[in-house]
Amino acid sequence: MYSSHRLLEKEGLLKLLQFIQKYNLGNSVPNIVIMLRIFLTIAVSVATCKAFFETKTDQELHGILYEHLAVEKSCHTVYRATIDRYTVM
Repeated sequence: MYSSHRLLEKEGLLKLLQFIQKYNLGNSVPNIVIMLRIFLTIAVSVATCKAFFETKTDQELHGILYEHLAVEKSCHTVYRATIDRYTVM
């Protein structure tokens, strides 16, 4: 868990991002806006994923894995067909 000091740091970063957006300063500091968005998203993403997977049974996890593999295979098939269609020999 985050200490209160780290939580205040994140709240400060969120306020900084909100300030930049409120006064339309994003064009002046685009890289800072990107960095702030990434930094503020990472912890939430990791915590959400962890909470999601901790609640799943082995059978549910296997189902998720098989579903992911099926989607990945389908995407690869479409990708390969597109490459083959537009490849000039």
